[in-house]
Amino acid sequence: MLRAVFVRTVGVALFVSMTVVACSGGAPPVETGIPVVRAVAPSTIAPGATIRFVAGTDSRLIVGHLRNLTPDSLIIDQCTNCDRLRYSTLEISRLEVLRGSSRGRHFAHGLVFGALAGLIAAVLVNAQPCHTDVCGLRLLDFFALPPFGALIGGIVGVSLPTGQRWEPVAAQRAVQ
Repeated sequence: MLRAVFVRTVGVALFVSMTVVACSGGAPPVETGIPVVRAVAPSTIAPGATIRFVAGTDSRLIVGHLRNLTPDSLIIDQCTNCDRLRYSTLEISRLEVLRGSSRGRHFAHGLVFGALAGLIAAVLVNAQPCHTDVCGLRLLDFFALPPFGALIGGIVGVSLPTGQRWEPVAAQRAVQ
């Protein structure tokens, strides 16, 4: 009987979530090939970071190392294909910074997802019918499986390779 209630609850939850997704109209269209991500604040870019940007009406990407970013100018330290090292923020149409993923972030995500998997496993184990006299001990799964899952998830997270990605920088304009 408990299994039928569990299956019905999960079925209703899936139906409601699919209805919400279907009625939301989907994601807005994306005009560029850049994945939609949250833009980082200009103040979080450290001097020496690798950046790329488009200046003026030219569509070529300029890659260099940042020296200073102010509300009215962008100064780069090194650049292989630049005409100059100082640009006005008014002429920059797109600015991105190269960010790397860290093992700490992978570890944290592994902990969370592992603990969640352990909790789900404990719920599924306790939802099964019991035909023995030690059924009350199955409640200990709620104390054992989430930490065990978090440990396994953390180990898997640390073993994942780190990568790099370009993150867009929020527009910073000078006051005129």
